Amino acid sequence: MEDFIVLKNVLKPEDIDHLKGIKELLKNDPESHKPRASNGKRENNVYNITNKTVYHEDLIFEWLDNFVPWDREVYEYWGVNFYDLQNPYALHSDGNDTRRAFYQGIIPLSVEPSNKDAYTIIFDQTADTNVEWIAPIYGKPDDYVPFYNKGIRDPRYFGGWSDEYKIPDEQGYMHWGSKWDTTFREAYKGFSIKYEYKWEVGDIFFFDSKFTHCATELLEKGIHQKTGLLFCLNRK
Repeated sequence: MEDFIVLKNVLKPEDIDHLKGIKELLKNDPESHKPRASNGKRENNVYNITNKTVYHEDLIFEWLDNFVPWDREVYEYWGVNFYDLQNPYALHSDGNDTRRAFYQGIIPLSVEPSNKDAYTIIFDQTADTNVEWIAPIYGKPDDYVPFYNKGIRDPRYFGGWSDEYKIPDEQGYMHWGSKWDTTFREAYKGFSIKYEYKWEVGDIFFFDSKFTHCATELLEKGIHQKTGLLFCLNRK
């Protein structure tokens, strides 16, 4: 099983427009639209797709099957959603159960403005289920509970973690700008970067669900928002 697969430029402009049209349908559907993290005037919006939403998940699964590079007898879908991301998600994992978790897929739909580079960072360190790393430097109160994932405050939970600085400053500044000095050098001590996926509209990026990952800094890099489709696959 490969850790990463990038299907380069497999989606045509009409495919991207098709997905954007679905997202627009979901925007006014209270069953779908789930606002998440907000930070002043910047916020994240998630649009879940289920068989209770205005656009049914069975239809998006059928569409995705045209591109997923495995036999349908091997996998099943665990979930799918669109998201408009203005505040980057820090290190976390989304796999619900590594005994069954297979791959996650990301379809970039847009980066605003389009001349800026956005990345998804995959770390070497692994997790057994869907978790969020709550680094001490974040200053979260003891009763803080993540919206979706299980909060982890002991870094020894993560497979492959060790108490040393592993990410070179050059990479740190590239992805987190001045926040590398103020926050993320310390927050990501013990973690190492396995793969940097640069968002390209037309691609589909797959990675093994066991790996932790994050989005890189947006506002400091001049990115107003990035929009994508995320889906998770489980082994049957």
